[in-house]
Amino acid sequence: MGLKSGVCDACGASDIYSNVGSNRRSERAKIVLSGFKWFYIDTYLCGTCGKFEEFMDEETFRDEVAQKKLRENWKKVYPKLAETSK
Repeated sequence: MGLKSGVCDACGASDIYSNVGSNRRSERAKIVLSGFKWFYIDTYLCGTCGKFEEFMDEETFRDEVAQKKLRENWKKVYPKLAETSK
């Protein structure tokens, strides 16, 4: 479910706040990919228990140049395979 749904999956509260559509200015407002490319971050926060979630802004996430910079400059995380016991 998650906070985007308007209900906190940790505590069940509907006291959810977000910065979506606001003037984002803090250091947490974007992830820099290169000197001129970044992803803006949408943050959701439960006002009851304090849980928060962050997501890439849909518009900037779909930008092909930003996607290319992400793949060039960030390391891919691969799933860890379960160790087999001997």
